[in-house]
Amino acid sequence: MSAASDQQILDLAVAEDRIVVTSDTDFGTILATSGRDRPSVMQLRGRIPNDPADQAELLLHHLQSLEGDLLAGALVTFAPSRIRIRPLPMI
Repeated sequence: MSAASDQQILDLAVAEDRIVVTSDTDFGTILATSGRDRPSVMQLRGRIPNDPADQAELLLHHLQSLEGDLLAGALVTFAPSRIRIRPLPMI
């Protein structure tokens, strides 16, 4: 999917009922301006570990507490000092 556009990635995630995990802030912008309520996006920002294993550990550590938000549709942003949850659609 590295050659796919952001829109193609979002469309595929909706079609396959998946969550997008990214460090690309464009996904949040697309969700905010489109009025979409799916898919949920987990966004890594700031000084988050670069190692994929550490990133996976961080996400898995919080996954259970975020399950309801992600199932309902949300943009979840992981920053070094906090986690921000924005329900979808963003109006």
